[in-house]
Amino acid sequence: MSRDEARAVVAELRRHAKASEGHVRGFTRMASDEVDDTPVLVVDRPGWVRANVAGFRELLKPLLDKMQERRGNTPAAPS
Repeated sequence: MSRDEARAVVAELRRHAKASEGHVRGFTRMASDEVDDTPVLVVDRPGWVRANVAGFRELLKPLLDKMQERRGNTPAAPS
């Protein structure tokens, strides 16, 4: 795929993502008073993986901290 073709695909994906906002808000009845004009970030597979790993790291941090705290109060398991 040429650079121009890639730009056209990214632009199309952004248009579809913007159009989907109204459909999602209409279906879920979730509305926001804030208007978010942040452009849609189109990423490749490695970028998607990095973003998901970072997101799950933040999501799971409280649980992992709690587990670490509990583990710190017990003797280490034999290896």
